[in-house]
Amino acid sequence: MSDLNCVKIREKFWKVLEAEENNESLGVSELCASIANNSQIKDIIKNIAKSIENENYKIKDKTLAEKRKDVGNRRVKDCKFGAALMEYNIAMSVVPTEDKTLMTSILGNRALVLNKVKLPKNAIDDCNLCLELGYPKQNQYKIYQRLATAYEYCQKYGEALNTLKQLDLSLQDADVDEETVKRLRNDLKTKEVQLKKKLDIVSQNDLSLIDPKTKNLSLSEINPEYPCLSNKMAVTEMAGKGRGLVATQPCEAGELITVEESMCTVLYIVKMRTNCWNCCGELVTWFPCPGCPAIFCSKACMEVGHSRYECVLVTKNIFNIKDAIEGQHATNLHLAFRLISGQSKEFHKDGHFNGNDEYLRMSTLLDHSNVINFKDKVDHMSKSLVIFTMLYLSGYLDGLDEMCTFLPLCSRYLGIIKANSHALFQLTDVEDGYVSKYGMVGLGIFPQTAATFNHSCDPNTFTVNKGKVQYVMTNRRIEKGDELTQVYSGHFGQSSKARRQEILHNRYNFICDCVACRENYPESKDMAEIAKTFKGTPTESYLSPRSDEEKKALDLENERLGKELEKYLIRGDINEALNVSKQRLELAQTNLKPPHILLRKEEAGL
Repeated sequence: MSDLNCVKIREKFWKVLEAEENNESLGVSELCASIANNSQIKDIIKNIAKSIENENYKIKDKTLAEKRKDVGNRRVKDCKFGAALMEYNIAMSVVPTEDKTLMTSILGNRALVLNKVKLPKNAIDDCNLCLELGYPKQNQYKIYQRLATAYEYCQKYGEALNTLKQLDLSLQDADVDEETVKRLRNDLKTKEVQLKKKLDIVSQNDLSLIDPKTKNLSLSEINPEYPCLSNKMAVTEMAGKGRGLVATQPCEAGELITVEESMCTVLYIVKMRTNCWNCCGELVTWFPCPGCPAIFCSKACMEVGHSRYECVLVTKNIFNIKDAIEGQHATNLHLAFRLISGQSKEFHKDGHFNGNDEYLRMSTLLDHSNVINFKDKVDHMSKSLVIFTMLYLSGYLDGLDEMCTFLPLCSRYLGIIKANSHALFQLTDVEDGYVSKYGMVGLGIFPQTAATFNHSCDPNTFTVNKGKVQYVMTNRRIEKGDELTQVYSGHFGQSSKARRQEILHNRYNFICDCVACRENYPESKDMAEIAKTFKGTPTESYLSPRSDEEKKALDLENERLGKELEKYLIRGDINEALNVSKQRLELAQTNLKPPHILLRKEEAGL
């Protein structure tokens, strides 16, 4: 198997471009025109295409699927349900799509395990897909049993009762003796009585049994110019910064100000075997693409799928990258590829994008590729050539003569992505008990958000990702006229000033002058060494003088609120937990000057 992935392809182009005359005055458009007529570059692309012409993963393997299913069955008998789930997931990823008998057998067994590990929503998906694909009639009663159990676990008692009716009908075809049928029908009647009682209780007086105590995040008032923004915000021109976001009304800490779904999202390369290729959520159950090794978390995400062009690249091993840093660079290339290949060639040739609002907004975003030095331009152009090569290898482009049109497009989209894309994160751990730690799972383009927020190393907003949707909330009280900021790269609590300045200059072409940089705020670990409590805080770090007794009282109140927070989180009462978290944040913000570890801790906790 060839080891040609997108990183190694880039290296081939780099060597050729690096040997070109070092001319700082050449702009990206001139470089694109020159490269499009470079026969050596075209020969490299032809050789790459030839070397991987017969390169394909062995995507589906019936023998392996049967083997992993059998291992899963043994794990179930040993009551090792977590291990069984993994075996069934692997079996699902390699079972041939056309083998419905084997696929439904795996799905049915996985549904049983999912109920055992209390993942009923996933079990419902598997059961319904089993029935849809044609589970053997004589065994369908087993699927209806599992489906009814899953609905009951989800407290969907009406659906569970309807499923019991289907179970009763399926017993007519069941491949079991009369005595077993009689026993099953008796069990069914008993369960029906239990479910009706639960349904009556819910219907009469306690909707909280079926409604989780969380509230949907949505904007109460929408900005007419930027529909993803709160109407309490206005986009305006700011001296030396370009566009910026300013509050037109006061906002409290924890207030939602932006909700936007990414116009295009890709997984971080190293997450391609652990997260869904559509929503980026962590995988519990695997639903594989019929044409390549891509995996989805549900039937719904699988049906959204991805383009046939992307399937070709996956089967050619183009994304087979292990190194984390190289994986981040390759993720940018993948996002550009998906932005282009997700639309027709005519769509991109039309400068108006057929009126597509998201692409029109994206086209107005800043691209710094023309103001970088020659070495960085070589890097930029070698990556742009990789994107073009990916489009060519996938069959999206018909020939190398299209380079004149599509190489500038690849360069432009890559420039926009480098300056404006947002990482998607999942909360993974807590570091030293002070600062929440997030792990990057993907990359997305949010054209409205990217067009409005400026950077600060001590931002007054924070971002929460739910799948492909990005929620931006305030982490402190915002007064009318205040600018709303996000962190582009490197919060002061997590990196040194020198490191932040270097990254911001290289990636976004500016030197940060926020208060955290001007006053050289310490990192979280250093703040924690200065003080971890109100009592241990030096006098000069208070907004106004506090006596020892007052400091002690503040610590007691903070401790009380911490216990309240833990209680509500255990209950799953997120609304009350959020209210208490805001109180702890207010306690810190009304007493302490930034920077302080308690301020960082409560902002992260919120």
